[in-house]
Amino acid sequence: MLMVALSSMSARARAADQDATPAAPLAGPADRDPSPWTAVGLSAGVTAFGYGALAAATMPSGDFTTSRKIVALSGLSLGLFGPATGHLWTSDFDRAALFTAGRLLLAGTAAFAVSELIAHGDSSESVSYDPHPYFDETLALASLAGVAALTIWESVDAYHRAAERIEKAKGVRPSFTVAPLLAPPLTGPLTPATTLAGLQAFARF
Repeated sequence: MLMVALSSMSARARAADQDATPAAPLAGPADRDPSPWTAVGLSAGVTAFGYGALAAATMPSGDFTTSRKIVALSGLSLGLFGPATGHLWTSDFDRAALFTAGRLLLAGTAAFAVSELIAHGDSSESVSYDPHPYFDETLALASLAGVAALTIWESVDAYHRAAERIEKAKGVRPSFTVAPLLAPPLTGPLTPATTLAGLQAFARF
């Protein structure tokens, strides 16, 4: 009797879980739970490495060789795309694409403003020289500030998204519960009293 009840409960629980759609699993060691700080570490670590490579390639004096150009371009790419690794770890591909598109747009705007400053900053060219390039300066600074703000915002957002995914994943873990099975007495007058009829088990896989 008890074995039949266990089998029936296990089959029903398994069928119910197959209909549910659990949260996407997060990568992590098998012996401990994944941490939302992993998303922050990925996002900030890749970004810091990229900008560090960019600074190392551009700051030393001397000829800007081809290898240094490649390192600088690679570092810039990691700096702009690196913050998305936190969202990629949580499988939030749409949010990663949205933040990355915003950074690329702001970076392009900053590059345009800097190119305008360079083009109109030569005092020997009286035709194109602009002694008060306030608009281009403001546009460049605002765009760079926007890139920095989106980078920090994405790291924070990746942390919160990872924490939500981890909490949802905890709710769909396999579980097995045993509880007493109570039943009213079969003889005598009806009373609120109950008797122990057996054990019932609930399995979730």
